[in-house]
Amino acid sequence: MSHFPDGVPTETELQGLLAIRREVKTDGLAGNNGWTCAVYSEGNIDQVLPSHYHDHLKEFFWREASISLVLTFRKELSIPQELQNTVAKVLKFMNIVYMCLKRDAKRVQVVSHTPEWRSTTFDRCIEYWVKRHEPFLVREFRRKNKVVVNQHIKGLGEYSFGLVVNRY
Repeated sequence: MSHFPDGVPTETELQGLLAIRREVKTDGLAGNNGWTCAVYSEGNIDQVLPSHYHDHLKEFFWREASISLVLTFRKELSIPQELQNTVAKVLKFMNIVYMCLKRDAKRVQVVSHTPEWRSTTFDRCIEYWVKRHEPFLVREFRRKNKVVVNQHIKGLGEYSFGLVVNRY
């Protein structure tokens, strides 16, 4: 099953994605059988996950916030429309991946808090960013995203942080 968006988010969808602010903390959750990583959204706990996801989620949410920031100021930065569309699809993809992680974790929580539990969808996503990815997922991303983000990064200068999403 592919999680890559087929289309660019509508302006309403994009505004909703840009409003999302998530952070991850490990405080106050001792005794949850290794599930001590809390994702906060708007100041409330949105989801509790195994502690081994803490660092990955921190990086994931940093990247999500960086992309949101660039898209928020897309007009001021004079980002080409084609690049805006691609980056908006990446942001939509990241939201889908997090929602899958959250859904899968809720299913497991009903049964038990298994400390070794892994989310296949989220693990595939982070494997891509650390360059240990499934080739079929890269092909799927390329098929649905004709723009190579890296080709446009140089034009963003100091605003290019966090946008290098692939190297092909």
